[in-house]
Amino acid sequence: MKRKVGTTLEESLYRRAKEAAREQSRSLNQVIAEALERFLGTQVVQGSVVAETKGTYKVSARALRTVLDEELYDSG
Repeated sequence: MKRKVGTTLEESLYRRAKEAAREQSRSLNQVIAEALERFLGTQVVQGSVVAETKGTYKVSARALRTVLDEELYDSG
């Protein structure tokens, strides 16, 4: 069941949230609900981690493979 709530935001925060919603083709309600879920630590992952973090790190495929192939623990 959904419940309607009201709140007051700083104008700049409201504009940033509205812009983020527009850029993601989502409603402001969806953006605020997701932010609240993340803040409360109860978000259920709905998408892939890869999609969610796309563009976070700029690294070549070769460099990534090198890191993934590294031994984590010295066996000696």
